[in-house]
Amino acid sequence: MSSSSATKALTLISSLTHSTKLQIPRRRRFMVTMRDRSNNPRPLQKGRNLSIEAIQTVQALKRAQKDHHSLEQAFDFKFRRLLKLDMVAVLRELLRQDECLLALKVFEDVRREIWYKPRVSLYADVIGVLGSNGFIDQVELVHSYLKREADLQPEIEGFNALLRTLVSLNMAELAMECYYLMKQLRSTMMQQ
Repeated sequence: MSSSSATKALTLISSLTHSTKLQIPRRRRFMVTMRDRSNNPRPLQKGRNLSIEAIQTVQALKRAQKDHHSLEQAFDFKFRRLLKLDMVAVLRELLRQDECLLALKVFEDVRREIWYKPRVSLYADVIGVLGSNGFIDQVELVHSYLKREADLQPEIEGFNALLRTLVSLNMAELAMECYYLMKQLRSTMMQQ
């Protein structure tokens, strides 16, 4: 390409840009548009969005955990007054924050509720957090709770997570017991 044809092309391009600028109305260049947020709502994440009451309960339980009397008061006046979903959200939040002993106490309290239905995935979460923080005796305690559950559903994903957790904690005997429990639940479901 010769230098004269390159110069002609450059002047043509610059003249086009000047002419297009003149064609756009001046007031439109500075117009700000906003998008409608109602078309793009936040995704619902089950158990991650804590209510104000649940957040206050987590804070109250963490503050009161050093004194047994104040912890019982926090349970009576804060935790036991929550709705079902908030109780489970408090438990999951305490597990997320690695507040193991407090989460275990909350888990035991949740198990006493009338609406409670045992879920293997919740047991897997509790055992995973307790085991990763070195609370082996509490892992065995929670495992014994699992074996005593009467209305346990054969939740395959939950059992897989529980088995993976127990194997990673080098607790092969408990993993085998969970495997046999899963087989027993499955066979009883097949018979019904």
